[in-house]
Amino acid sequence: MKNSFLIFELKKELFAIDVNNITEVIDYTPVTSIPETPEYIKGIINYRGNILPIIDLRTKFNLEQKSDYNSMVIIVMSIDIKGKTVVLGGIADSVSNVFEINIMTTTKLPEIGTKFNTEYILGITENKDDKIIVLLDIEKIFTVDEITIINEAGT
Repeated sequence: MKNSFLIFELKKELFAIDVNNITEVIDYTPVTSIPETPEYIKGIINYRGNILPIIDLRTKFNLEQKSDYNSMVIIVMSIDIKGKTVVLGGIADSVSNVFEINIMTTTKLPEIGTKFNTEYILGITENKDDKIIVLLDIEKIFTVDEITIINEAGT
């Protein structure tokens, strides 16, 4: 069974999220900071008349920060956590395309030597240029406590 994934880049590394979790991709919009939130919560924006919490995916994945956000994009995502839908934006360096991937043929990420929490990694695959793509389960990236904080930032 093939699923469609949106490929995005963070620090020259490729990641992918199931398109069923993506509402749209928008150009970066200046973010209003929220005091006393975790470092990965960049802030909030006005998104179609609603407050949208914005997550810096580089920070969440412990990757080097980028100083110029203006060239980046925001991936608007819907996440179902315990029956509740949370909408948030994730800052990425860029998005490239939608890629059909058969999850059954992906490779599991080795647990030794990886800098990522493997709980939310569905697997890895390669694109046509033999570059590795890390497939993410967006609904497992954040803990319930983190989602509560993110949700509160958006209200």
